[in-house]
Amino acid sequence: MDFSEIERKYQGPGHPAYHPKVMLKLLIMGAIDGIRSSRKIARMARENVVYMFLAGMLKPDFRTISDFRKNNADLISAVFRKVVDYARDAGLIKLGHVSIDGTKIRANASNKKYLTEGEVKLLERILEEIKEGIRVDEKEDEEFDPDGYEMDEKAMEKLRELRRKRKGKLEKMLKEDIDKLEDKIEKMKGNKASKISTTDPECRFMRSGGLNLCYNAQISIDSYSGVIIARDVVNDNVDCFQLIPQLEQVKANLRYPSEVSADNGYYTTENLIYLAEKGIEAYIPDNDATRSIKGRETIGSQKDKLKYNAKDDCFECEYGRITFRYRTHDRERGKDYLVYKGENCKGCPIQKECVKNKKGIKIIKCYIPEKIRIEMQGKMRGEEGKRKYKLRKKLEKVFGHIKHNLGLRQFLTRGIEKVRVEFDLACIAYNLRRIWNIRMSGKIGE
Repeated sequence: MDFSEIERKYQGPGHPAYHPKVMLKLLIMGAIDGIRSSRKIARMARENVVYMFLAGMLKPDFRTISDFRKNNADLISAVFRKVVDYARDAGLIKLGHVSIDGTKIRANASNKKYLTEGEVKLLERILEEIKEGIRVDEKEDEEFDPDGYEMDEKAMEKLRELRRKRKGKLEKMLKEDIDKLEDKIEKMKGNKASKISTTDPECRFMRSGGLNLCYNAQISIDSYSGVIIARDVVNDNVDCFQLIPQLEQVKANLRYPSEVSADNGYYTTENLIYLAEKGIEAYIPDNDATRSIKGRETIGSQKDKLKYNAKDDCFECEYGRITFRYRTHDRERGKDYLVYKGENCKGCPIQKECVKNKKGIKIIKCYIPEKIRIEMQGKMRGEEGKRKYKLRKKLEKVFGHIKHNLGLRQFLTRGIEKVRVEFDLACIAYNLRRIWNIRMSGKIGE
């Protein structure tokens, strides 16, 4: 890797800094061993022969390790891309099929320490009152002499000097506290949730063994080798908004894959249209197809019982047609949908059984263009679609390794940027071990 850019940060007077390569080796080796605490890594550099060898017998302080990790997120992200490039150059990445999924990882925050949206607004008002009080005090100090004591000028000057110093210290402490509080309030306001953590305002309550404060970790793997080729950490508690960013990251790191599979959490109008426009063969089941794949009884819908005519863009039943009329928007779901209405429902012999609305006309709402939806439905009910969808099982092994073997069941740091660095190191550690195992065994897909 080219370290010339980061080396410029350390140029200048002062004690020579530890080289970035040394710090990266320690952090990555720690991630491979499931050691994420900077204090434990610093201790290993003094006690463990492997870490002593990697550090060249240097003994960085734990604060140095922690600060390096905090201040070099871009470098650690570049290391992840470099490992992906290495796997590609070694012929381990084919991009024939890519699987995408997410998992919830606990945040370093207490479930009991949170504020509601109304309490955040109240806190903001209290902060404004404090700042206004400070402004009034400063104005009064300029207009009036706060001393009021009878003493000689020399003693008075000493007293004023003492008070200026004390006031300066207090103002500095107060300003730092106000700045921290302002920053926390801004993060809370940016987190559009009903309950906001006061410990880590950027995490959210998510379903993970109950309702806990978590982050949503996303990965994309090459199904041929199981190597992670894209990753991210977000605070959305649903996965549907992450498919497009994941595929764009895959393209940035390599190129678009030929095929992609994901679970029904990614089944949305925007995602299916995006995949169709990019020419990517997708295997994403809807809720009904998921039940079918798992061997459960399918619920089905009225649309599934009708025949869709893609050429004329209409539904057909034995008594007539339900044709497309207009496109509108659902405010509750935040999605556009298409409206189809029956042509001759009023004279239909089964009108009472089929139509439930007062107008007596069959109405069908379609949130996904029917051609794409029906093609996907057909694929996911076929044997080939089910076989392709099973390739996602490799994802469970990846998450299992990261959580169990690397110990990343809960983040140690706070804030989404720092959390992403932690997850990057875990993904780098997984990829390096995966590449090593493949090269040593000569087997892929084991």
